Amino acid sequence: MLFRFRIFIFAVVVVLGFWAPWDKWLGVRSTRVWLEVPSQVARLGWMELGTATLTLTIAAVVCAAIAAVWRVWGTAYLHGAVVYGSEMHAGAIVADGPYRYVRNPLYVGMMFHVLALAVLMSPSGAVFTIIAVQLFFVALVRGEERLMLARHGASYANYMKAVPRWVPALRPRVARSGARGRWGQAFFGEIYVCAVAVIFAGLAWRYNALLLVRWILIAYGVRMILWALVPWGKEKAGPSSGW
Repeated sequence: MLFRFRIFIFAVVVVLGFWAPWDKWLGVRSTRVWLEVPSQVARLGWMELGTATLTLTIAAVVCAAIAAVWRVWGTAYLHGAVVYGSEMHAGAIVADGPYRYVRNPLYVGMMFHVLALAVLMSPSGAVFTIIAVQLFFVALVRGEERLMLARHGASYANYMKAVPRWVPALRPRVARSGARGRWGQAFFGEIYVCAVAVIFAGLAWRYNALLLVRWILIAYGVRMILWALVPWGKEKAGPSSGW
């Protein structure tokens, strides 16, 4: 159930993070992380306000870029039906590309994406979103791993022992399996995350959160239209982990 509605659940969590209705209920002054964190850092005397703001902005841009890299790289080695399908799959174990460094590169990419978006939320909304998304991903991964273990047994168990679940290794932990990346599919499938990376890189320096949010919404709308027009077809091969 969680896996089938994962994109919808993720979207609801992010919307709640931006909305943060509890701030109003609790009478909390709602500011954005982009403003609040540099202000607090400046008050503590750790950095000047301008330097703190620039540092946080660079961090957000870097997170958005890292998210795009991991998402495109991970999607390139899975069939589109696995990444975006409504059902878990338990095809062949993929040990190429980012899957040689970390078992769940797609979820790692989405966490960096969330970190970038969190800058545009209120502090409470950002904390809620980061924690809720990570817990949600943990639940999804556990279900996927149970499915893969049931299907592949010792082979997948050995893969789990060799490759980290969340924190990428500095060197590949398994030998290549010989798969080739489908880069056209990957860039098309991850057009939204890539667009967000471009939006942050191009517009974050204006320090206008509303402008970024508007362009991010446009990017998401374009992605939904394109996905509706292009069927992904049936899954050929690949592990269950995907989004």
